[in-house]
Amino acid sequence: MSAGPYLLSLKRQGSGPLVVLIHGAAGGTLIWGPVAERLAGTHEVVSIDLLGYGDSPKPRIEYTLEAHTEAIHHTLAHHGITGPFAMAGLSMGCLLVLEYARRWPGEVKQLLCVGPPYFDTPDEARFYLRRSFNARMALERPTAARLAMGPVWKAARHSRLLSSKFSRIYTPEMTQQSMQNTFQAFRSSLIHCMVEVRYQPLLDATKAIRQDYLYGELDRYVPLDHIRSALEKLPNASLEILPNIGHNPVVIAPGDTAAWMLSKLAIPARSG
Repeated sequence: MSAGPYLLSLKRQGSGPLVVLIHGAAGGTLIWGPVAERLAGTHEVVSIDLLGYGDSPKPRIEYTLEAHTEAIHHTLAHHGITGPFAMAGLSMGCLLVLEYARRWPGEVKQLLCVGPPYFDTPDEARFYLRRSFNARMALERPTAARLAMGPVWKAARHSRLLSSKFSRIYTPEMTQQSMQNTFQAFRSSLIHCMVEVRYQPLLDATKAIRQDYLYGELDRYVPLDHIRSALEKLPNASLEILPNIGHNPVVIAPGDTAAWMLSKLAIPARSG
């Protein structure tokens, strides 16, 4: 199957300055739900199901940065959504919004990155990603994972009770949506968008764009020292650490995340 163009599923709400929300490797538009509702009081908010996820198309392709961002770009253009706008990414979504800004810098005026997966090497990426059971199985035992996860995810998609047993932080609805992604999309995205991609070149390529980062103090998937040292080199970046919060502040602390985003969106973005 070809690499596109594909029209992704999206949700629009609110009015005002535009913010585009991009989820991570395990999720969909519902992940941003409580945050999006708060932002919609003062902003137009567009939440997107990535290619292979949620209600978006699920082609049998390699899910690279290029495939994901081209689908996002095509979808926004199709709906007449033009920049410059702010983009926010969660975990893997941080890499996608950075790549989007690298490819179409005139469309992006500001980046907000939550739980950025900054890894120095592929081995380091695999070391930290394996702390997630699903990611470890997908990366290290793909055949067994495909056979086991596919039927389980399919069953959980249709059972609120079953889906509630699969996550300590997601609502059953969030979990059901996150299990709409295909195993191919999940594994391929992990490999091509997190293991193989280096964060620093993307930072270097987008350093003229305002970038704000939110990191959970208890995040066990991403080493804080990497993020802190990388952002110290950027002239137009900030880092805030949420105490007693893990890797996914969007879900764990939506109020704090939304408040942080609104405070950063209120600061005039600089570029050039």
